[in-house]
Amino acid sequence: MTGGRLKALQISKATKPGMYGDGGGLYLQVTGDGKELIAKSWIYRFKGHTSKAGKPLAREMGLGSVGHMVARGGA
Repeated sequence: MTGGRLKALQISKATKPGMYGDGGGLYLQVTGDGKELIAKSWIYRFKGHTSKAGKPLAREMGLGSVGHMVARGGA
């Protein structure tokens, strides 16, 4: 599950901790022990203001847990 569009089944079955790309800077973040304690949330990664060296700074914004998100088709 790296890159591309994640399917609802892939999201529900994701248990291994990590970041799974959905495209356009949107990631599914899975945390926990990978067995019983699993939390899933959406993270948006983007480039923010530039540093003193003139390079863009990477930023992340949490969008909420998977359980509280509306499905794309149901929005």
